[in-house]
Amino acid sequence: MTIRPQIQLYERRLEFFSLMWPAILLFFVVLNFIYFSQNLTTDQNFYMLVLSSVFFLEVTHAFLTFVLITQLPEFKNWVKAKTGGKTHFFWIRCLTVFLIFFMTTLAINISSVSQSLKLILLFIFLAYKSQHAIFQTQGLSLTYNSLYISAFNGGRESDDFLKSRFFEKCGFYVLVLMLVGTAFYKIFLENLFRIYAENLLYLAPVSLVLAAFVSLAFFIKSFLLIPKNYLQNKFFFLISRISLYFFSFTSPFALFLYAGVHGVDYLCIYKKIIDGSNLSKKENGRVVLLTGLVMLTFGSLYLVYLYFDSILLSLAPESSLAVRVIASLFMAYGGLHYYLDAYIFKMRDPINRHYIGPLMLIGGQSEHLGEDVNLGKLYPT
Repeated sequence: MTIRPQIQLYERRLEFFSLMWPAILLFFVVLNFIYFSQNLTTDQNFYMLVLSSVFFLEVTHAFLTFVLITQLPEFKNWVKAKTGGKTHFFWIRCLTVFLIFFMTTLAINISSVSQSLKLILLFIFLAYKSQHAIFQTQGLSLTYNSLYISAFNGGRESDDFLKSRFFEKCGFYVLVLMLVGTAFYKIFLENLFRIYAENLLYLAPVSLVLAAFVSLAFFIKSFLLIPKNYLQNKFFFLISRISLYFFSFTSPFALFLYAGVHGVDYLCIYKKIIDGSNLSKKENGRVVLLTGLVMLTFGSLYLVYLYFDSILLSLAPESSLAVRVIASLFMAYGGLHYYLDAYIFKMRDPINRHYIGPLMLIGGQSEHLGEDVNLGKLYPT
């Protein structure tokens, strides 16, 4: 069936891909959930990590942020406007954030740091990473609302739209709480308080089920309040991604694919921004070439890292400091990417709305973007 909705984030073919891609993955997740074990072997875990991180762009997409900042005139002007023309302050800030994340992730990866501190830092990093991905989905979903408001409602939000947005945000916040609660249980209770964890084992699945029902109730209420004729894509968009997210709590297979959907979603955003930018034909060709080189280079480097990580850590865990440092560099850049996305796509900021908003909305209707459309703070990612 061909989906031809009136409101869409991208041009027709890219929109169709954006909707069908997660739905296809969800089909395989359901099959895996029904017919196969949810526990992955070491080899299966490695191959899924390669598939998700490199081929589905979960790691490599982060490096595209700097292509946008350094190559697109709108982003160059945005940097100048944010810094009052003193662009070196922007790069100093980026370096500072990178170093903070590098020291944090290095502390997680080296053995000399106390176990308790490592677990605390790991929990913070994973919570930041995960909320970035969830909130990216929320931001794209709210962009559908903004496009509808701009196209059909004269730039004004009705009472039903305001209520729908409120319930939708509540649904996403419950998803974040589910993830944070699960991470807390797995990282702290199972590692630091094993005796108490055994007595609390039943609480985790019960809490997840209750939270899932609460989250679904918020989303259903939100769906009932918005027009169905023009926002079919929004329904398809959210249903597939939310379903993958729910499965990810019990299936590592689904968790890897959900991370991959995040990477591909970012690539779709990236293409939309490139297509909307004021680039000459020559500049556009240069950006496309640079994009390919960045993804090929860092994808290959990450593949090499994963290979040596699996070999060295199994053969000589204490002699793999170099591998741990490289892991920290990748993780630190990921953290910088989360920060930059939150900084760039925070549309409550009038400077961001002026320079970046028109690239995100069809027809350049950035004045109707709305303060809650925040692709970066959402998560990343």
